[in-house]
Amino acid sequence: MRFNNYLQESYVLLASSMYGKSYPIFLNPSPKEMREAVDADGYVRYLVVMKEKKLYIWNYNLTHVDAAPNLAHEKLIPEDAYYPGRKGYIWGVAQIKGRSLVDYPETEYNMNFIKYHGIEKAKDDWTFKYFKTSLYNDMRAAVGIPLKEEYITTLRSGNEPYSIYQNPNEDDFKELAKEIRKGGDSELNVRVIVDLHNKNLYIWDANRAIHNTVMHQLVRETTMSTDTLEIQSVLRNNRIFISKIVRMYCKEYSWLKGYFT
Repeated sequence: MRFNNYLQESYVLLASSMYGKSYPIFLNPSPKEMREAVDADGYVRYLVVMKEKKLYIWNYNLTHVDAAPNLAHEKLIPEDAYYPGRKGYIWGVAQIKGRSLVDYPETEYNMNFIKYHGIEKAKDDWTFKYFKTSLYNDMRAAVGIPLKEEYITTLRSGNEPYSIYQNPNEDDFKELAKEIRKGGDSELNVRVIVDLHNKNLYIWDANRAIHNTVMHQLVRETTMSTDTLEIQSVLRNNRIFISKIVRMYCKEYSWLKGYFT
């Protein structure tokens, strides 16, 4: 399941810093509001409230220590939300790049931290709307952990998010088919990259990105080998339709049988 519903965007309060200057704090910001929040170098501070699916951002010059009591005073967060280890409240710094945030997590972030905050898998992370990939993937990349989830990541085509699935099961194929139909493609066109060496198959909506775009992402975030096969095809009966020529080429790779029809 993906969170496609855009959340309400609003400016919630003016928060005062220890130096007496006030800065606006935005809730679930639009790209325009992100640009309004940045400092001269393009940085913001943020708070992600996982369970409520809320993202607060503000100018980098307003510290987390200053922002927390302002938010608590307005009853937007509990008074102890800034205490170290408070589950579900992720405080961080990010840079605005284009229409998105790029997270700069602290080095102590690790997978236990991510799971502790309720992000068990990439598909649990609703932050893809705001972050360049998603907060989940940014945190993984920061500690050098390749993506392993069956539903591995969410990218953007223009303003629209789309999904890449790794080693999809039947439910994943159905979810992908829904995504493609929602985009208006009744033919269910897909693109596929097969990592023959590592026995991984990646699939996504063919209308959202070319192979090179996704390959760049996979090389950056996985242990992708150079022994790959690129396929453009359609989904049929929750499987990838392939020609006889491709079928003959893949014959020696028995692990691929479950994906093709």
